[in-house]
Amino acid sequence: NHQILTYGSNRAYLYDLSGNTFSSATPSFTTGDGADGTAPTVISVSPPNTATGVGPNNPVVVTFSEPVNPGTVSNHVALYKGSDLYASGYSLSADATSISFNIGAMPYGTTLTVVVSPNVTDIAGNHLASEFRSAFTTAPQPATARPSVNVVRPASGATGVPSTASLVFFTSAPM
Repeated sequence: NHQILTYGSNRAYLYDLSGNTFSSATPSFTTGDGADGTAPTVISVSPPNTATGVGPNNPVVVTFSEPVNPGTVSNHVALYKGSDLYASGYSLSADATSISFNIGAMPYGTTLTVVVSPNVTDIAGNHLASEFRSAFTTAPQPATARPSVNVVRPASGATGVPSTASLVFFTSAPM
């Protein structure tokens, strides 16, 4: 059992029932400076806007300027392939400041667009100021066929070829 008595505007003392004070009990706190009126913004996106050659297993992450309300993210953050929804599943970071899409391997040679709707809000209810869009293109499909030599110069069986002649190979794929 205890009792708090306040003296002045900034001090509080803790007493036991016998009236003895606790010398180490001088609580203090700082009040907030008012309501949060600042809208959240997208401060980064990975891969960055206009990136090309993005690997198929590259993570897609959107980072906000402050924690967002988890209840406003669903259906308001998505990844599109052209005009078709490609992915809307995501993981929200523990501090609610970033979203990572759960997409697995992305298709090769494809432009994907990250869209964040202004319906996403921060904890205080401030909406994202405007829709956010960022597009990137994945790397082309790697060659799976082995290259072959199509032509050799000088040709096989040529005679009278100077000993200083260059040997040139024309292949079916860049080397």
